[in-house]
Amino acid sequence: MLSLVQYGVFVIKTTYKLKPTHISCHNVILLPLVWLSSRIVRAELIYVPHELETERTHLSGLQKKLEKIIEKKFIYSCSQVIVVCEPILKWYKEEYKLSNIYVVRNVPKKSDIKRNNIHNDILRETFDIPHDSQIVIYQGIFGSARGTSDLLDIFSSFEDDNIHLVLMGMGEATIIEEIKKFEEECVNIHYQPAVNMQDIISYTSSADIGIFITKMDSLSYRFSLPNKFFEYMHSGIPVIVSENLEYLSELVKENNLGWVTSLNKIKNTILTAKSSNKRLYQQRILDFAEDAVWEKDAEIFKHVYKKTKNRT
Repeated sequence: MLSLVQYGVFVIKTTYKLKPTHISCHNVILLPLVWLSSRIVRAELIYVPHELETERTHLSGLQKKLEKIIEKKFIYSCSQVIVVCEPILKWYKEEYKLSNIYVVRNVPKKSDIKRNNIHNDILRETFDIPHDSQIVIYQGIFGSARGTSDLLDIFSSFEDDNIHLVLMGMGEATIIEEIKKFEEECVNIHYQPAVNMQDIISYTSSADIGIFITKMDSLSYRFSLPNKFFEYMHSGIPVIVSENLEYLSELVKENNLGWVTSLNKIKNTILTAKSSNKRLYQQRILDFAEDAVWEKDAEIFKHVYKKTKNRT
């Protein structure tokens, strides 16, 4: 509690010192503090939640009720609201009858999707994976909510050693240790620590399929549109997603970008994908990814953060 008070004092003092024209808030619990700071210097308050804040995984009980009250109380004091995908925009519009709301997706910069060396075999070379084997990659943050343990169980059960899983990213020490343990015991499971942003596409494009599954069923997860999805797309590889990821599943089906499957059929789907001609997907995937760059979506910020002409 003392650290929260100290942080609040720091925010207010810094705001008063800098006197910004706009102040952004990225989560609901800090809205009251940011609202107060914006009023002190008469700045515009911009609400930029990174997901569906009051419908997050594991949020329940009194904490959820409190956050819903806070959001409902302060969201109308925000001059603009920016969310990460269309379903979340629709939810906020229906829940709060908002009109001042925009979508800015979590997409990579052009400088991070350069095509140089994009068709190399860095994963096969690093882990000595045969060229006739299929590589399925999961990249991002590891954790139970992100299906890491499920993927380890699935791939460790394959009798076919020609289907390999590469887990590329970061996570808590306990989950890294679990991955390394499976890597020691299974010849088809590999751990690749997180790489520089500029190198992600080069690594990911040397896989055959990207995967994103979860057992989580919160509304925020069902509406999620993670950056790894766009990195898979810019790499030109089809994807496997679990059907409870509703928005991702919709995009994959509508644009024919890969496979949508139920959680109890993921293993069969991986086997189906192995025998398919993945080159048939590549052009559709790259066409879909063409406009999915930060420079395009960030144009919204020019409007949202435009200089205030008359502050009173």
